[in-house]
Amino acid sequence: MTFKLIKTEIEFLVTVVLKNNSSLISIIEQSIVDNGIFSIDIDNVLADAIRDLYLEQLHISGFDENYNLNEEGKILEDLIDIFYIAAWSHI
Repeated sequence: MTFKLIKTEIEFLVTVVLKNNSSLISIIEQSIVDNGIFSIDIDNVLADAIRDLYLEQLHISGFDENYNLNEEGKILEDLIDIFYIAAWSHI
């Protein structure tokens, strides 16, 4: 399955979410770039794993002191949706 992300989403994925996961970073670094859009070809299992990492990061740093989404939380929710919708639209 192919996921399409923009540069800022890829940078966020690599620097914030996958910062300590070199094996996943190497997969992301193999993505194909076309007109600023990164195409990542991964299977549903890996997509689920990445989405789980996004969810974990959302719980860690995605909310302010009043439990409202902060800027990072908004980015994470968008990415969670991308990986959820793409993964389950092929079933």
